[in-house]
Amino acid sequence: MNNSKQVNRQNRVLVITIAVILAFAAVLVCLTVMQDRREKPAPIPPADSATDTGTAGNPPTTSHTNKEPPVPLAPADSADTTAPGESDTTAAMEPEEIVEPVNAADVLPNFIAPVAGMVTKSHQVDVPVYSLTMNDYRTHCGVDIVSTSGSAVCAAADGKIAEIWEEPMMGVCLSIEHTGGARSIYKNLAPQLPDGVVVGASVKVGDRIAAIGESALMEVAESPHLHYELEIDGVCVNPADYMLIGSEDTGYEG
Repeated sequence: MNNSKQVNRQNRVLVITIAVILAFAAVLVCLTVMQDRREKPAPIPPADSATDTGTAGNPPTTSHTNKEPPVPLAPADSADTTAPGESDTTAAMEPEEIVEPVNAADVLPNFIAPVAGMVTKSHQVDVPVYSLTMNDYRTHCGVDIVSTSGSAVCAAADGKIAEIWEEPMMGVCLSIEHTGGARSIYKNLAPQLPDGVVVGASVKVGDRIAAIGESALMEVAESPHLHYELEIDGVCVNPADYMLIGSEDTGYEG
């Protein structure tokens, strides 16, 4: 009986001892895990994000990405406040200047003298010049280029025949429309025009469009000549400002 009690006591002591050992081992494991967590370094944030980890022992206060707020554009008339060494963000954001293409229809062509000869009466719209036929002084909107009757009259530039008509005082007339709003006008022509010279026909510079005649009654007392006018956007201009024409002094042959 005493032996049985002794065995039971020994068993209880053994069980208590094992329980104490297991509890102690569990405590050691918990302490080890906590120590590892304290010593483990904080994870490095990804390269594309900037995270505020706060001060030691405190939780992070703000988490945001690396996207910067948009930079406001400065007014066009504001002073340049860019500090030395800083990039001019505003200038970089300005759009490039757009260059509008040149429309060929708006460009004046290169003009040539429409007939070979000498200028005997120049362009005069401010100072009246003497008219041999009319025996008076009057303005002169074109230039008179003297040549022999029947000499070829050529298109001064590429264009399209706009009108063919006859005036009581200036005889047979013809006009050509060109690019750039230009219009060349040929007067005192021979009545017979070359084949194909009709309203709407396209002509190239130097093409024969008529011949010098003596159909202008207002200038019939003068030598055979071409009365030539040039208009730009409906305004009569001096043809000599746009081409090289023969003169009274040089006898330039066009």
